[in-house]
Amino acid sequence: MSDSSAKPVIFISYSHKDEPEKPREGETQWLSFVRTYLQPAVKDGIFDLWVDLHLTGGADLDPEIKRKLQVCDIFILLVSANSMASNYIVDTEIATIRGRQARGEDVHFYPLLLTPTPDAGLNKVKDKNLRPRDARPFSGLSYHDRLQHMTEVANEIGKIAQQIVERKDTRSPSSPVASPAYVHISSLPETAYEQLRGRDDELKRLDDAWSDQSINILSLVAEGGAGKSALINEWLNRMRADSYRKAETVLGWSFYSQGTKERATSAEVFLNWTIDKLGIKIETTSSTAKAEAIAEALTKRRVLLVLDGCEPLQHGLDKQQGELKDQGLRALLRRFAATPPDRAHGLVVLTSRLAIKDIARWERDSAPVRYVDKLSDEAGAALLRDNSVWGTDRELQEATRDFGGHALALGLLASFLKETQYSDVRRRDHIRGLLHDEENLRHDHARRVMESYENEWLVGQGTLLAILRIIGLFDRPAMGDCLRALRKKPAIAGLTDMIVDLNESDWQRAVTRLRYAHCFHRRIPQRQIRSTHTRWYGNGLGRA
Repeated sequence: MSDSSAKPVIFISYSHKDEPEKPREGETQWLSFVRTYLQPAVKDGIFDLWVDLHLTGGADLDPEIKRKLQVCDIFILLVSANSMASNYIVDTEIATIRGRQARGEDVHFYPLLLTPTPDAGLNKVKDKNLRPRDARPFSGLSYHDRLQHMTEVANEIGKIAQQIVERKDTRSPSSPVASPAYVHISSLPETAYEQLRGRDDELKRLDDAWSDQSINILSLVAEGGAGKSALINEWLNRMRADSYRKAETVLGWSFYSQGTKERATSAEVFLNWTIDKLGIKIETTSSTAKAEAIAEALTKRRVLLVLDGCEPLQHGLDKQQGELKDQGLRALLRRFAATPPDRAHGLVVLTSRLAIKDIARWERDSAPVRYVDKLSDEAGAALLRDNSVWGTDRELQEATRDFGGHALALGLLASFLKETQYSDVRRRDHIRGLLHDEENLRHDHARRVMESYENEWLVGQGTLLAILRIIGLFDRPAMGDCLRALRKKPAIAGLTDMIVDLNESDWQRAVTRLRYAHCFHRRIPQRQIRSTHTRWYGNGLGRA
């Protein structure tokens, strides 16, 4: 499937009432739940996923939705009382798909039952085999069963997509390529943003770079937490919604896994991986020769290569700051940056905390650098307002400046104010040391918020603090079996005293509370918890 050019398109139909922007305790964002389990197959190029969230600003809603309904291969309907009461879903979306099926078109109707739904609504899909099995709503399943059934659904949809590809290949083996021959971006880091704010200019710059024949490499440079990876993921989502704009191949590689200490020390594995994915035939062990071969392929083929987190391969605070330590990656980027523009050439988009000095000579021509470290005052104010912080526009913009326009710090600030200060932006002075840390201007914004979490919100919340501290033992996403081991007796004095006697229900409620406070990555299942506190809670002691 990964090499197929007939990639199926999945359209998800849902009611916006089933995807609350700010879910209350006990509510579920059902669209996000379903997309989480389908996303691995999207990243592996098994199928494309389309929801109305992919519509670009200014797009005409009705015509674009109807166009996608006419071309999708799989129609996933999220069934609930809300969706079955929607005139648009019933009279337009369901009607369009049934009309296509009546005409003999190859489109698969796949309904998922989210919540108990009246018979009058279920009658609209009673001829279809509902999932979960036996038409048991997801909301009525235990936590474990819900995850298990959704896993089975994702696997089944993957098989249906494969069957659709096989039928397409049989019917029209010589049909023209309409989407990338290969997409592999699963190694890029997940990001937990809900809405990307203040990045319209950067998204347009990425679009322009893809269409501009004179640009070979675009560097996005900013400190950690500024949202580089979120920006890349949003752009790739938009590219995917537009069939990757005639790209032949889309590849993504991360040299630095966020939330872990797994940093690359050389580019050798990356070079071998790219050689394989591009189908380059070369008999050599020389990293420079491999890099040259990849650069040559990029000059002749419409390939998008995304390199995330290049800083582990760069020199740090010394005279060579920003220079690449790896000879292979240096050879690849320098060779490609120096190549004159070609009609079919590819594009390298890279992110790093430091501009790569080795290609600085081409910065004004084929390898421009875009610094994306700060949100504008207006964008920061919008981010705070989206996260339920209230205040005047002037007050919200002042808060944005106080925290350096840093996206991560502003997100944490919003959560802190909501949990402890009645969402009042004027009460941000409760955060430790509102003025910048003069000794560490670039890294202190988020730390100040996190320390205030511990000193104010978590006072008297021993269970929540204990959970955060055991998450802080891990330098990567904490796996469920490891957490279960820590919850067993005997207690570790000063660390697990508060959680060894917690039953599963109380554990899940506590974790849910921390998720809604944005202390955990909300898009990773609870069996594999990743905490934004990891940087600060190691063995219960603060660490940078």
